[in-house]
Amino acid sequence: MPLKDNILEEATILSIDEQAALNSLTTFDTSFYMKWSPTRGAIAAALAKAQGEMTNGKKDVQGYGYKYMDLGSLIDVVRLPLSSNEIAVTQSHEFFRRVIAGSVKKPAVVTHTALIHSSGEYVETSIEIPIKEMSNLTEAQMVGVAATYGRRYVLQALCLVASEEDTDGTTKK
Repeated sequence: MPLKDNILEEATILSIDEQAALNSLTTFDTSFYMKWSPTRGAIAAALAKAQGEMTNGKKDVQGYGYKYMDLGSLIDVVRLPLSSNEIAVTQSHEFFRRVIAGSVKKPAVVTHTALIHSSGEYVETSIEIPIKEMSNLTEAQMVGVAATYGRRYVLQALCLVASEEDTDGTTKK
């Protein structure tokens, strides 16, 4: 089922300022990086303690021709160490189509993830996952697949959690 060209317009009513921000975002290639609060001593110390309490996850789900750690398992690995060190996790998504040199690229979901310490310090980053068309899924489900991958990949990176026998997906286990 092809994604509709106007899915963004159907799903979202944007203010003039939001539309201007969206237009500026979609007119050039975007790169993502980690952003830190102006100070980072408290969150760095708390994150170091939390990471010391975390274990690597288990690849406990079989699918897509390989085994992987699902989002629920990852959250089970990180939730208690983060919360006991006063670190909250927030994740949000946005959907967009980028225009690069006049060419519209595939629609994508950008997942934004922040680790926020009780001191107010934070670290955040984002990842863009292209939406893959799958004939057996609805448009909403295709967006959900990309969003879930983004949530898992970014949270693993920020928390320094690897799946056992972690690979780039090229080795089927």
